[in-house]
Amino acid sequence: MRGPCVEVRGVSKRFDGVEVLRGVSLEAEPGRVTVVAGPSGAGKTTLLRIIAGLLDPDEGDVVFDDRSVLGVPPWERRAVLLSQRPVLLPHLTVRRNIIVAGESQGLSRSEAERLADRLARRLEIAEVLDRLPSTLSGGQLQRASLAAVLAAGPRVLLLDEPFAHLDLPLREGLRRLVVEVTREEGITTIQVTHDQDEALEIADKLAVLMDGRVLGAGDPYSLYYNPPSLEVALFFGHNVACGPPFTSRGIPVSFPPEAVYLRDGDITGEVVYTAMRKHYTLVHIRIKGWTIRSVLRGVTRLSQEEINLHVDESLIKEWRGLPCPE
Repeated sequence: MRGPCVEVRGVSKRFDGVEVLRGVSLEAEPGRVTVVAGPSGAGKTTLLRIIAGLLDPDEGDVVFDDRSVLGVPPWERRAVLLSQRPVLLPHLTVRRNIIVAGESQGLSRSEAERLADRLARRLEIAEVLDRLPSTLSGGQLQRASLAAVLAAGPRVLLLDEPFAHLDLPLREGLRRLVVEVTREEGITTIQVTHDQDEALEIADKLAVLMDGRVLGAGDPYSLYYNPPSLEVALFFGHNVACGPPFTSRGIPVSFPPEAVYLRDGDITGEVVYTAMRKHYTLVHIRIKGWTIRSVLRGVTRLSQEEINLHVDESLIKEWRGLPCPE
């Protein structure tokens, strides 16, 4: 069964007079991963809980396939929320947890057992099916939790950074599995994260949520290289400057680190810091009082030295009407 088209329409939510969500609108399609990215405190978890039916909005509507689900309980929405907290019953084995979840959706015992075996193979947890949750590693526990959630037959899968506490290789593997399962099963998946790299990696559609508002939504590539606001550019780690040599008109500009090429160019700067990552190096360069960042392929270290560089003008975006940053 494919998931519904989920629409959040002008949703607002307040807690103790503090507005956490401010007229949020969002659309998520079945078989695609919609990612809501933003800093801590942006309202991401509140948004998921409203979609799941665990909270009611103060204003606005939540619609599944053109039908409002306000007042519809979570179990009827078939919208399941998975967070960092495991969902498994601690006194049951992994196999029994998955079987119970399948039986809750009307499957016979034999059907639920076959489903448990299939999901265990798919999520690579066959070797732990007969173990209790307390004996599992963090990665095994989250895979088993995901298997139990999928056995419950969700039409909408809501992910509240469930893999954030895991090591990077485990996170990457589980993210890949979520994308594959979403597409194969036609589930409508909405994931929230504060990690820009994770958002860009897995999103079919990306929305940036800051201070309770959606500041931009759409194709991740377009949103990154053509941010709709300076706040979105800063969230993605773009360089921001005002004045020569980046602009001569006293207008703030932004551009991604990928726009800065360390090669013979007409701009001279001093390397002040290099941050080596797994597949690239982030180089910090000081130019006339501004510090900008450039990305180099591969892992290398540059000493403090003068360097010539070039900035791709097609990726420079002006922000008219805004004050120059300090």
